[in-house]
Amino acid sequence: DIRDLLRGIWIARSASEQLRELISGYGELWSTQLVWGVLQSPPNNVKCSWMDARDVLMVRKDAAATITSRRLVAWDQSQRNLENWLKINPTDVVICTGFIATGTDGVSTTLGRNGSDYSATCFAKLLNAAVCEIWTDVDGVYSADPRSVPDAIVIDSLSYKEAAELAYFGAKVLHPDSMSPLVSNSIPMRIRNSYNPSAIGTLVRTDRVLSESDVKILDPSVGVKGFSIMDNISLVNVEGSGMIGVPGIAGRMFNALFEANISCILIAQASSEYSICAAIPAASGEAAERAIRRA
Repeated sequence: DIRDLLRGIWIARSASEQLRELISGYGELWSTQLVWGVLQSPPNNVKCSWMDARDVLMVRKDAAATITSRRLVAWDQSQRNLENWLKINPTDVVICTGFIATGTDGVSTTLGRNGSDYSATCFAKLLNAAVCEIWTDVDGVYSADPRSVPDAIVIDSLSYKEAAELAYFGAKVLHPDSMSPLVSNSIPMRIRNSYNPSAIGTLVRTDRVLSESDVKILDPSVGVKGFSIMDNISLVNVEGSGMIGVPGIAGRMFNALFEANISCILIAQASSEYSICAAIPAASGEAAERAIRRA
């Protein structure tokens, strides 16, 4: 059917977002079926099943889902789908597609950036797994970008909060959305290297509560774990003597950014209330200025 889809796009000279997402998911369908076939064939002879994630993983298409760039999973419906699928396909090994899912409207869709990792953590949550391993092309999460800091080291353990901060500020091996399904179930995640399977990688787990003795002996897991940077950032600064002591200025500014669907990375306000500064993605700079001026 992909041939018919592509021919239709060629004739129409245009492709809707739904069509692009449908077609971009075919790579997952083909690659996982190839792996499934290899595992079943001699000399491997592995008893396993193949799963099309679109039969299980459902993403929301409601109003809440339209105001965020994240794909919000319909957990209850996905849980029921998985339980039904496992009843029909009892197996210990499942080769499952990543990246793709089905909207609650029944239309095929994708999970967006880092969708394959997000699929893994979603299924870990649905299965209440003991651990979720993410296999990538690096040994784990580094203390800094090795391209900028040659002597950066692999961090052996991180809390979810630490990992989320590093991920948000440029550690590309992680993505905050990928970790979110694991946090509620306290499921650990380990980052491993497909090209170096002997490396232990980085373990990301729930926050550890430190006792006074832990702090006093300077536990090596306490303190600065790493450094990361973000490129292409703009600073929006609102200042003026007329702001001093006037309630609601910050609220108007950030509500204007919210209505323009602009996320703030960092916020700072002078103690004198003379100015408010926000860091935002550079691509949103002009839109932020217009939104704040309107407010």
